[in-house]
Amino acid sequence: MLQKPHFILYLIPIVAILVACGTPSKPVIIPNPEVQPPEATQLTNIPAISIVRHPMPVDYSLINPHPTSIPKYDPNSNNPFQFDFRSSDLVDLDLSKSMDVLQIADFDSKTQWPPSNKLPAGFSVQDTMEMGKDPGLGIRALHTLGISGKGVGIAIIDQTLLVDHQEYVNQIRVYEEAADVTGGWLRTSMHGPAVASIAVGKTVGVAPEADLYFIATGDCGGAADIESFDFSCLAKDVLRIIAINLGLPENRKIRVL
Repeated sequence: MLQKPHFILYLIPIVAILVACGTPSKPVIIPNPEVQPPEATQLTNIPAISIVRHPMPVDYSLINPHPTSIPKYDPNSNNPFQFDFRSSDLVDLDLSKSMDVLQIADFDSKTQWPPSNKLPAGFSVQDTMEMGKDPGLGIRALHTLGISGKGVGIAIIDQTLLVDHQEYVNQIRVYEEAADVTGGWLRTSMHGPAVASIAVGKTVGVAPEADLYFIATGDCGGAADIESFDFSCLAKDVLRIIAINLGLPENRKIRVL
């Protein structure tokens, strides 16, 4: 779990999921207790779960294993990971005067921290992690009203997924990989699991009861930058999502891509 996502990347998908999951497709009907609930029959009509591969988790400990000093912030840099402490050993650092750094740093559950006297007063790793799990926008209040994405299919085309992650392992209906997922793209990424977690994660997600359909994609034939990207490969992934959707019952259709 990262300390914080890069918010701009995820705001539009969050809003899209809220609209899809918060707009009833049919009038609300008060159930008759003598009638079998629809949930008992929905699963019998939906195709079986299909997962083509279980990629291994990526090892972030090699990125910045044991920093010996605190890097300086460069406001002109385009690097979103200037303070990348994912799986880092920070035990020997004195961070007591570095609250400004920790507020924008990236870290995970494997980051090793210095003793409390070398951390800023009031800084709590656990509290920061928990705060980062809240999707915000009043979404958790919607969950208490029963708006949780149940019966809604969400399709994602992104980098390789850690399909066994506890946030969404029970939500995955389909995981497939496009033909360009080869070489280094076979490893799990940070981005795919982050997007899936924000969409359907059971503790961090906008729609924690939605169905997840995920197509992993690679570099679309070796594109080095967005200008040379061949979007025809993504078009094939979209067509695959459409084909999957055609095989779903009406009450479990994909409504967000």
